[in-house]
Amino acid sequence: MLHLLYILAFTTVAVLAVRNLIRSLLTVGLESQSSPQTEDGLLMILILSLVEFHIRNY
Repeated sequence: MLHLLYILAFTTVAVLAVRNLIRSLLTVGLESQSSPQTEDGLLMILILSLVEFHIRNY
């Protein structure tokens, strides 16, 4: 029974993580279309979004 609880908890956390990652990537994509930026700027936005994602999930 405990194994099922672990599987359920892990699945829930994984789904939330993927949902947040997709939302962050969509946000980065929309922001990059709204204002012209260099590739370095886009890379920085992506890195900051991933950092924010990890902070929220830990």
